Amino acid sequence: MLRNIEADLIVLPELCFSGYSFLSKKAVFPFANNSAQKKIINELSIISKTKGIYLIAGIAEKEKSRLYNSAIVIGPEGYIGKHRKINLPKGEKIFDRGKSLEIFKIGNVKIGIAICFESWFPESMRILMLQGAQIICCPTNFGGPWTSDVMKVRSLENKVFTIMANRIGKEWIDSEEAEFRGESQITDHGGNVLVKAAKEECVRIVDINPEEAKKKDNIVCEDMEYERDLYKEYVKYTL
Repeated sequence: MLRNIEADLIVLPELCFSGYSFLSKKAVFPFANNSAQKKIINELSIISKTKGIYLIAGIAEKEKSRLYNSAIVIGPEGYIGKHRKINLPKGEKIFDRGKSLEIFKIGNVKIGIAICFESWFPESMRILMLQGAQIICCPTNFGGPWTSDVMKVRSLENKVFTIMANRIGKEWIDSEEAEFRGESQITDHGGNVLVKAAKEECVRIVDINPEEAKKKDNIVCEDMEYERDLYKEYVKYTL
């Protein structure tokens, strides 16, 4: 599918090569060991270089005894970096927590990454925006109705574009069913959904101008940075 897409940036879902539901770390290791990671990175790098595109993909990542729910950044130049998920819902306790939020440069555009549940925390998206993110990419695996609305608010309050890539389908673990709703979306810096996917496998593409995210005004305010600074006595972010 990736080989037939023309785009500058493509975002894939969370844990898109392994699936989501696991009973133990040991069950994840075949998808997360060095051999599996190398194969994934090599394959994506070939596609990225051939097509001249940047890719964000969710992977299970193993480092010594630790296991992370991560997202990697691949470009025509090869592997660029990764983000390890910090906020873990109750179904992800087999994973270790990441410890940092970073900005990645793709061409002339700065992007950040927040994986699924991380988007529920205003702090994560705000820190990425304060570091200069124009687009925040959000690989996800969810079935409930809330995350789509959360992403619209995060776009609006930070004046950034967001790209949410959610998976589809079902998984069973211990006779319990998990269903994933799809409905991926791309939202502009005003909280407006530019394009929304269906509940089946598909690709959605939209043209945006990331430079628009640098201007921190909105429909009701000329200077959002000034308004935010009114709270600096109470809230301080250490970058």
